[in-house]
Formats: sequence, C-alpha cells, structure tokens
Amino acid sequence: MMTEIYMDRGQCQKFEVPYVDKGTELYIAADTVLRSRDPGGYDKYHNEFLSAKGGKTLVLEGLGYGWFQVKSVI
Repeated sequence: MMTEIYMDRGQCQKFEVPYVDKGTELYIAADTVLRSRDPGGYDKYHNEFLSAKGGKTLVLEGLGYGWFQVKSVI
C-alpha cells in the first residue's frame, strides 16, 4: 500500500494546507485529491491508490514540500 502521496502547490493552496511545512493534518476524500489534478497529472501508483480508495477519507500528515503521509483511511 502506498503510504505517501504528493500534492503540488496549487492543490495545497486549494485545500488550504501549507506546501512546505511539516506536521499539518488534513482529512480529505481520496477522490477529491484525484480530481484536483488534471487528467494524467498523477502517476500510475497515485492513480491506482486514490482510485481504489474512492470516497473514503484519507487522514494525511504533511511531511513537507507537498508530500503527505497517509496515516489512515476511514
């Protein structure tokens, strides 16, 4: 299972989370993250992981520079 996902600066601004800072917690549906990128914007692994989770909520913790650790899926 993928344990980290990436969001670019635009996504972080849209979801009102810092791009650079660590420790920020974000609760967001996987399909919302997937739809927030242009088609083809995510690689195969991100697409498969996010698509499989659908509308489930991801609990994410910021690792810095757009990377978020998936703490849990609820």
